Amino acid sequence: MTATTVADPVLRRLMPVPLSDLVLHEDVEPARLRDVSRGLRTAGVQRNPILVTPFGARWLVIDGAHRTSALRHLGATHALVQSFAPEEYRLDAWHHLLDEAVSGVLREMTTTGRCAACRTGTGTCLATVATGGMIHHLWCATSDVAAAARLMASVVNRYAHGAGFRRLPAGEPGGAGELVRIAWRPWSIDRLRRAVLAGAVLPTGVTRFIAPGRVLNVDLPLSLLTAPVHDGIGAHLTRRRYRYYPEPVFLAE
Repeated sequence: MTATTVADPVLRRLMPVPLSDLVLHEDVEPARLRDVSRGLRTAGVQRNPILVTPFGARWLVIDGAHRTSALRHLGATHALVQSFAPEEYRLDAWHHLLDEAVSGVLREMTTTGRCAACRTGTGTCLATVATGGMIHHLWCATSDVAAAARLMASVVNRYAHGAGFRRLPAGEPGGAGELVRIAWRPWSIDRLRRAVLAGAVLPTGVTRFIAPGRVLNVDLPLSLLTAPVHDGIGAHLTRRRYRYYPEPVFLAE
């Protein structure tokens, strides 16, 4: 972790883009969106850039869905982004740790042993669910990416708005009180793009993009993110000192 004035190669990755050009691949949580909107309004600045990758003529948000939605809610027309080429990041998935036993509905969606998708290749294994010393598989019997996204959302909605859950990186232990661990399987970027093109979004808190070289503490005034966007943004970026992280960093919104 180093404090620095960002060098030109990194600075060129920071740019304002119209919010209409930002495409989300995951849903947002209403409560978190309210909190992020309130924080932006109170601070009066976009503290950290939204991470994006090229998506045709637009940009796919790989980190910052709630900040993107909050800026739209506050009436901004642009957002400051940091762009990454596909070869510069890795797409992983979070594990969800639940504090209560798997519900009957979740058990109906899973199967013990090797799931049919793993046995026959006719579908997609979306996650493994560990509970009570047993491993279950959550699988989708179709290769339709939009259908798979809907199934994932129906599962997450069973606990995200109730008892809640905690996100953990793969391989990190959940502790002695771990009852249910849903290990979501990573999607490929191609599969994710096809889902977005089909009009689908994944549930919040599943995808995890690992992108090294993140810039934080930009503190760009929201007044500069309302059309017409002018040279004040460039002037702010060139005189600002940042936090630059050459290693991957996760930012909790």
